[in-house]
Amino acid sequence: MSSTDVKGSGACVFVPYEEDTPEFRERVKAAETNVDDYKKRVKKIADRAKNVQKASASLVDSMGSLVDELMQLSMLDAVYKPGNDPFSKGVADLVAVLNTVNTLQQNWQNTIGATLVQPLEDLGKTGFKKYEDSKKAYRKAISKHESAFSKLLSVKEATTAEDKLEMQKTADSAVVALQSGTLDHLEAINELDSKKLMVVLDRLRAFTDVTAQLFVAGSEALVTVKPTLRDIQTKVIERRRVLNSEDRDLFVAARAQVNTAKREQAMATHELEMELRAAQPMTELEREELNIVPGPLSPFAREKVGWIYKKAGKRMITKWDKRFAILRNGIFRLYRTLQSDVSEPSTELNVMVANVKPLPEQSSSRPNVFQMVGVERTYYLQAEDEEQMNEWLNVIQNATAYALATAESAASSSAKANSVHPLKEDLLGVDELEKALFALWDTPGNETCCDCFAPRPQWVSINLGCLICIECSGHHRNLGVHISKVRSFRLDDWDATVMAYLQNMGNVRVNSVYEADQARVVRYRPKDETNALMREAYIKKKYEQRFLVARADDPDAEAPNSDRAGLLLFNAAVRGDPVAILLELARGADINWVSLESSSYTPLHASVSHGHIHASTCLVLNTADTNKADLYGKTPLHIAAAANRGELLRLLLKNDADPKVTDVQGMTPLDHANLAGAEETAAFLTRLEAPYQYEFIPGGSGQGYDQPFRPQPLARVDDPLPPPPVAASTSRTDRTMSDNSIASLQIKNQAAGKRQRPRSIALQSNVDVIPADDGTAGTVKLRRNLPSLPPPSLKPKPKASP
Repeated sequence: MSSTDVKGSGACVFVPYEEDTPEFRERVKAAETNVDDYKKRVKKIADRAKNVQKASASLVDSMGSLVDELMQLSMLDAVYKPGNDPFSKGVADLVAVLNTVNTLQQNWQNTIGATLVQPLEDLGKTGFKKYEDSKKAYRKAISKHESAFSKLLSVKEATTAEDKLEMQKTADSAVVALQSGTLDHLEAINELDSKKLMVVLDRLRAFTDVTAQLFVAGSEALVTVKPTLRDIQTKVIERRRVLNSEDRDLFVAARAQVNTAKREQAMATHELEMELRAAQPMTELEREELNIVPGPLSPFAREKVGWIYKKAGKRMITKWDKRFAILRNGIFRLYRTLQSDVSEPSTELNVMVANVKPLPEQSSSRPNVFQMVGVERTYYLQAEDEEQMNEWLNVIQNATAYALATAESAASSSAKANSVHPLKEDLLGVDELEKALFALWDTPGNETCCDCFAPRPQWVSINLGCLICIECSGHHRNLGVHISKVRSFRLDDWDATVMAYLQNMGNVRVNSVYEADQARVVRYRPKDETNALMREAYIKKKYEQRFLVARADDPDAEAPNSDRAGLLLFNAAVRGDPVAILLELARGADINWVSLESSSYTPLHASVSHGHIHASTCLVLNTADTNKADLYGKTPLHIAAAANRGELLRLLLKNDADPKVTDVQGMTPLDHANLAGAEETAAFLTRLEAPYQYEFIPGGSGQGYDQPFRPQPLARVDDPLPPPPVAASTSRTDRTMSDNSIASLQIKNQAAGKRQRPRSIALQSNVDVIPADDGTAGTVKLRRNLPSLPPPSLKPKPKASP
């Protein structure tokens, strides 16, 4: 039989039959090796599948035990908390979900045995029996064939013919047996190869299909319970937010309690020391030391008494001497001992002409060192600890600012009472600002930084309306003023309207917008608050990327500058809701969106027309255009003037609103106020125009909260001349200086004992100041009806030629 006869059967033959040759036997041997490896793999796969089945059974049992325990937990809590307890209900809902998943897992476990484990085990036990039997018969036939032909080839000449015939018959029989055994063995090998496709691959397909059905069924089950899971997640996030707030409150309360205990202990020690030393004679400096009250100073304090170290000696040999320091009435004095005469300090410095700043740690081998730069020399001072150093820095800076402000006020006190610009009347004084700050700290949420847990923040993002610490304020400045406008309670002037807006907003309301997505807040909030990079990344995600803002239900409401977003912003302005305004701005609404259905009103028009001061402040501080006109050419200033809304009028004027703008009828805001009988706004606008020169500069004069408004009153004939300016160095180019800068330099130079030569100066573009020949005060000449000119500049008078 040839190989062609076997192939002609149409079967898928793995090893075709050929004539018995050494090459054919090698191919059969290779096929046997493949089958043996196949048998081993099938057995291992069956064992692994059985292990998976056992693990699944163990998982089902463990999950069942977990479900039972959770059910007992929910029932136990329900006993002690009768009613609709959210915890018990949430656990019960989760138990139902887990029970569904466990049932699906159990069904999969039962199916895996019938689809994969049992068929593979049967194949390993019975599927290879025919192959093993045929393999033995094939080996036996080969052995007989080789023995018969060996005898036939070794026959001797003496062998009889009958014996030779018998040996030939035996050899022929061995050939037939070998051919039959070979065919049977090849049939068994090819049959196993076919079973790879029919049995193993089919069982693997069934197993994969069952596994896929498990996940499909699990997905379908989760779709039904997804609302339940979302509801539980919402409750957990809300509870976590409450707990975070409570933790923050506990943290602040604990810190306050510790500080109070320390303060009480220090006060008790202080009182005891005062009682013991009261009967003893004391110098005035000893009495000053005894009167030091323990505890932190107010952030607005301008006086301080205490011990400090002063650097003495030359460059190579230095020492630090302990000195008793008193800062009072703008004078910083150092005394060698408490027995020194109070009128004879070893060092005395006017803080008005001094600059103070901390010294970097790398610049000094001692900690808590700061320097005071005076007119004649620089003093290096060391505080007892970091808290004392910060207090000294704060108090000295406060005293310097107060001395300059007082001196400037005294320098201009000879002017008329109406020389104070009307737009500066709303600025808060130091005492008012201190009361406002403590009132803000007493508001829940404002006692700590809006972005971290730092206590008692003294910096503010005025357009957002939140309080921040000094570390976070630096990151806010890096965002840019179009996102966050940062101000300091201690270093900046404060307007009453902005302070009222800040009191209306606060950290809680701001975070309800910018930290609405609590799941992301928990994920991205820095675990280490001292890590500056993590803090900066979080602040960028919060305010610049607005990653934590709640998503709108309508996708169009989040499209930048879309009509839907603009309409939502407009409606929020109509309602006077600054929080909703902040939310829509965070979602990308155009702050100057125009409502065609409302006479081309912008949100600022709408807010002003309804008299909403806080909403208008929010819009203005977030760069709303105060000079945008409606369909009839009216700006928000026209509306505020006609409605007699004085506070809104002043707010707009302080943010670049043009009081001279006219509508389509050629009427100014003052004309509208007079026409409507609005006495308050008409009187204010009249006062604003005379005797002041108030000129609007197109494109923004910079006179908003980014650069304090400092208009100058027009000089009158009976006004005294201002002090002459400081002569500029001839080695420098001409420079432009404001009157306030000149006044500050004048005051500092006078305090330093420097005299100045009188100079000719033109304070305004419509004023001529003509000094007398003897250098005394001369006359003032007003130039009337001049066109608008750019802001004045003060330049040094060129040196006369010889």
